[in-house]
Amino acid sequence: MNAENMTRKQFMKLPRKKWNDEIKCNTLIIIPHEISRFDALTYMLHKWLNRHIPTLFKEPEIYEISGMHDSGYRLISCVLCNDDEPFCITNGGDVLHIDGIGGFGYKWLENYHHVPSTVPVAGWTIDCLPQSGLFRLWCSEDILVGRSLSSQEIYRIKTMQDDKQ
Repeated sequence: MNAENMTRKQFMKLPRKKWNDEIKCNTLIIIPHEISRFDALTYMLHKWLNRHIPTLFKEPEIYEISGMHDSGYRLISCVLCNDDEPFCITNGGDVLHIDGIGGFGYKWLENYHHVPSTVPVAGWTIDCLPQSGLFRLWCSEDILVGRSLSSQEIYRIKTMQDDKQ
């Protein structure tokens, strides 16, 4: 099914990417996780009760709210697509690092052997899908989705067409 016609629920039913897989694609759909209002209200109530009656109520943990990272920020999943055809989804972290942490690109230390003062230009673009209202991200080159840990690193890489030549 084409990503432009899919709903958030359809995206969330896609197969999960293994945390340690590095997968090439050409488009990502960014999905902020939904949180239960009941869970959020329960969390706020427990926090209030802990401030006023700490002997009876323990300090609540943010990770007790589904869809939240223990940093206090919402989780973000990415749907991997080729030519707007989704094929899997990441588990989600609280940060999306474009061109890796620091923005130096994929395997930057192996390529530059030091922290570079400049990196090649990449044309990153974001638009908003008509059906779901989610953000779609792509680049002038293909995208490599790295390991999914607490945060998610994505990189621009040589295009799939260049690999065939």
